Amino acid sequence: MPPRAWINMVCLIGRVAGVLSMTELAKSVELKAAADRVWAVIGQFGDIAQWHPVIDAGRVEEVDGKRRRLLTVTGGGTLIEQLDAVDDGAMSYSYSLIDGPLPVEDYHSTIAVMPVDESHCRVTWTGRFRPKPGTTESQAVQVIESIYTTGFDALRKQFEH
Repeated sequence: MPPRAWINMVCLIGRVAGVLSMTELAKSVELKAAADRVWAVIGQFGDIAQWHPVIDAGRVEEVDGKRRRLLTVTGGGTLIEQLDAVDDGAMSYSYSLIDGPLPVEDYHSTIAVMPVDESHCRVTWTGRFRPKPGTTESQAVQVIESIYTTGFDALRKQFEH
């Protein structure tokens, strides 16, 4: 299915199911690398700038007992994201967008690494969000999907060279 048709399908499912208020998006990639190797790279909440090319720099701080990362985005802008949960055993963490230039609000996401076999794994990145006023659901999905895809492309280059 062409990407545009897939985006339209996600939007239509949201409308039909009556959950227009929240859009869900899930993307995954299979890598030729052991799950623990990949988790060692992406599993630290504050280290996303080390593997995602859209993030120029990041730092972690604690606010009201919660870990937040402040991320400088290529081309300008800052994202503030809060760690909601981490499970190193399951190789996953969940976070929420607190503030930033993305065209979404109420953004909640999980990134997880699952072994396929000893030398392959699947990385899954899911998100739930609402488009900001003035943004269509399709536009919001395109932006978030682009972030996920760009990250996956960088991981592919890093682990499959």
